[in-house]
Amino acid sequence: MIKKTYIQNIAKCAMAAVAAVSVASCSESYPGLEYSGNNSMIPNEESYDKTPIMVFINPQNFFSIAATKSGGTGPFTDLSNKKYEKSKFYVFAFRGTEDKPGQGSLAYAPDLSKTRFAPEFTHDEDADDCLVDGKEDYNYGFMAKLTNDYPGAFDFISIKKDPSEDEEGKILSEQVYYSTAHQDVGYNFFAYHIDNLVETAFPHRGVQNTQEISYDLTIDGTQDIMCGYAPWLTSEVLEKQQNISNMTEEERQKILNLGLYSTFAAHRGVNPTVDLTHQLVRLDFKAYPGDEEVERITITGVEVEAPNKGTLVVANANPHVASQNYRPIGYHPDLDSKTYIPLKGEAVNGGECGEFKNVDGIGWWKDAYKGTNYYERDSKKVGGSIMIPEQETYNIKLYFRQKDDKGNDLGKEYYANYNVKLSNGGFLKGHYYTISIVVYGLKPIAVTANIMNWIEEEDDIPVNGDKDPTDVDIRND
Repeated sequence: MIKKTYIQNIAKCAMAAVAAVSVASCSESYPGLEYSGNNSMIPNEESYDKTPIMVFINPQNFFSIAATKSGGTGPFTDLSNKKYEKSKFYVFAFRGTEDKPGQGSLAYAPDLSKTRFAPEFTHDEDADDCLVDGKEDYNYGFMAKLTNDYPGAFDFISIKKDPSEDEEGKILSEQVYYSTAHQDVGYNFFAYHIDNLVETAFPHRGVQNTQEISYDLTIDGTQDIMCGYAPWLTSEVLEKQQNISNMTEEERQKILNLGLYSTFAAHRGVNPTVDLTHQLVRLDFKAYPGDEEVERITITGVEVEAPNKGTLVVANANPHVASQNYRPIGYHPDLDSKTYIPLKGEAVNGGECGEFKNVDGIGWWKDAYKGTNYYERDSKKVGGSIMIPEQETYNIKLYFRQKDDKGNDLGKEYYANYNVKLSNGGFLKGHYYTISIVVYGLKPIAVTANIMNWIEEEDDIPVNGDKDPTDVDIRND
């Protein structure tokens, strides 16, 4: 019976074929390395043509959403196994720059239009340029999912289903291997995630686009988008690898000279960990009661002005340096596509985001609130989250209905315009900001913002709203 083992943590993720394998708390497999019986040592019988490609991400950077056909599912906030199973990522790997040791006859810039797995395109079976790309679809990278055993470890997966399962059966894992022809050649690894990828992204890859791979996107505020690449192998990065103490100084120096991830490095337990970063700003909304007349107000919608089109660059010929020949990895919004993007409702159980649910003020006010700070009162969440490109400021349009003093709806939907800005710079991608809405019954709703951050900080970042938040333009046109 074949047994395999998974890694125990990101810092100790990869094992060389000759290293001891811990089986104390593992239930799954270390892909590609096989051994018999209960031996805790993998015999040194592995050849370079059996060196598995293993890719990881930093768990602190992780967020994930289920890909859907009709829309996004909002930001990932629950690190549950169910979420992991639904999350789909895509991986590319291409040969590094031409000026590194080990290149030999490959001393030229890599061609990102070549493909490792698709013979109908420019086939690159020996990985002269392309080590990993889409097997079923040339345009979108090799599909991967996170394992259930430990956050951050990828399994490459096949679209093909297990024939023993029904039509909704589990997706099969598939092993991908390093190059046998170029054992000392270094490769750059890229990973990305776009919710509702194929339905919303137009790919750019081919003979007219040999130095980068990108996608034209139209966003609707519900899609979480992230991408990144594995860092250059410096001494600091190498020190985080498990087997650094098992290497000779000569092996260590050779890996540092290559600078990237290779068959040689993987055999010594050095595998890429992609630093995935959020490409959008996330805004959350909370409402607080302003006075006892709050029950006259019902919030019926929120819109934020932002570009809804742009291009996501997921791979280029050299992500480690700036170049005029190609755009850097990341999302590049089309500033001419600004429009008001509506806030939708929260996603349920990993499904797509629902419709916005009205926030009614009935029964909200308590006499104990008199004389207290707004933000010490009970809040209500408004909608789900909206994810949009970073900007200096945001124009927010808040829709509401109002009742008279007898509780009768006035029969009109009003809206108020607000401009929200930070006191110390612009809104940054990878951060989330909580916009606080103070609701009054007899005067305009006031909007300010409290700032919190995906990158955890001790204190909230202060935000200045309008100088007089009640001095706004109320309309029903």
